[in-house]
Amino acid sequence: GANWEQFDPNKGAKYWMMDFSRAEHPFFTSNSSNFGVLCPLVQKTQPTLLGQDQWSCYWEWAWQSVGGHRYMHNPNTWGYVQMASGKETVCRDVQWPARHLLSQIYQLQIAQVQAEGSYTADLLSSVQSHCTLANGCNATTVMQAVTTYSTLFNLQLTVNNNDTSCVLYGVKGSGSAPTGGPCFRASVSMVLDSGDRVQGVIDESRYLNVTSSGTGCLDDQVSWL
Repeated sequence: GANWEQFDPNKGAKYWMMDFSRAEHPFFTSNSSNFGVLCPLVQKTQPTLLGQDQWSCYWEWAWQSVGGHRYMHNPNTWGYVQMASGKETVCRDVQWPARHLLSQIYQLQIAQVQAEGSYTADLLSSVQSHCTLANGCNATTVMQAVTTYSTLFNLQLTVNNNDTSCVLYGVKGSGSAPTGGPCFRASVSMVLDSGDRVQGVIDESRYLNVTSSGTGCLDDQVSWL
């Protein structure tokens, strides 16, 4: 099972990733046919309550921006909280660049497979068409990581489009399933100026694992953010 103690601030955990939100449901009904009547009524009588939104009379305010997909349940977009026993200076997590890049690659690959039915082994060829702010992907981040800062991130990408053992994402509206789809795996290996080493990996199941050695702060080590 999971080692939950690794998240305990009393046992050395320095950061939590979290978000806070308020969800507004102006009415509850099991009859979806009522939405067409009730939603315009709410918009008319309480115009500042909901705004124009894709979630059918449901609105959510979040502490940390959740990206272009505007969906709360994406932990890769949550904010950082630094744990401290007293007054401490801000110490940005050395793992953050790896986490951020890998989450962008995941968003690009999922958009790619949903449109094309396969993953790409060449991120630069796909970044303009499948990495957009609307799907939570920052094209600049991906492009710089594989060009300007390629020696810093040491990105490795493996793709197996002939495999059928991985998550099956719906292609152009088709059904999805836990298995039956192709596979990809992206990893980074970073050595920062302080000597901190950061290793990270993500795959098509969105399993993201990042580890680091050292106790430095990102602020003290890099000037390229």
